[in-house]
Amino acid sequence: MKMNYSSIRFWSTLITDFFDIKINVINQDFGGSTLKQCMQQFKRIILPLEPRLLLCYAGENDITNNQTPTNIQFILTIRRFVSLLPIVYISIKPNPRRYDKIIQMNITNNLIREDIQNMNNVDYIDIFNQMLTSDGILRSELFISNNLHMNEQVYAIWTKAVKNYL
Repeated sequence: MKMNYSSIRFWSTLITDFFDIKINVINQDFGGSTLKQCMQQFKRIILPLEPRLLLCYAGENDITNNQTPTNIQFILTIRRFVSLLPIVYISIKPNPRRYDKIIQMNITNNLIREDIQNMNNVDYIDIFNQMLTSDGILRSELFISNNLHMNEQVYAIWTKAVKNYL
């Protein structure tokens, strides 16, 4: 089960990328969402599907809208309904269109990583740093023409990172 944001919704090869490890992928993503919207929709959309794992990408739109991401509140909301559900949080990605927010994204990622470090069944996958050069420069070739959404090279990076976790 995966949830949140167009960055995952546009992962067109997701099912085939994970076919070899025999997992059922259910796409419940909606583009342009904020964490508050995800929290409101969790009980209605996700809970009835009884997922065995939740792959979550969230927080980018909150930062873009000058809101404080409530990632930890989102995880705590999930825990109220499903206490043992493994949650895998994918770090907020940098992108050329929102480059002015890159420092805030990185700070938020670090705070999230610290906050979930001691939570049971919650893990963090860092893709932020994998999308930068060794000099810390954003790899703009990883994005389609709108400079927001990612191309197949990024999804290959994400696939490898998630498979390494699984």
